[in-house]
Amino acid sequence: MHTKPVWKLVVAVFFVVMAGATCPLFGWFVMESMTRMNIAAYIGASAYDEVLPWCGAMLLASAVIFLGKSVSGVLLTHVTANVVQHVREDLY
Repeated sequence: MHTKPVWKLVVAVFFVVMAGATCPLFGWFVMESMTRMNIAAYIGASAYDEVLPWCGAMLLASAVIFLGKSVSGVLLTHVTANVVQHVREDLY
């Protein structure tokens, strides 16, 4: 009822879901890079070459999480301000 504009709410929910879906992937990337580092040390290969793609994946995932949480936070703050404003108008 007071959640206007609706597009901000829909976009914010999309970005929250995007960040929430990326967080477990980030943990998987961390574990994969640690595993690759240990395997490279065991077989005598270059740990740098084994871990570098996973570090890039972690960097990309952290950027997606940052973007998702930032955009959703700003948009949900605007929607919350509208809700509070309309509730106060109804009360007074």
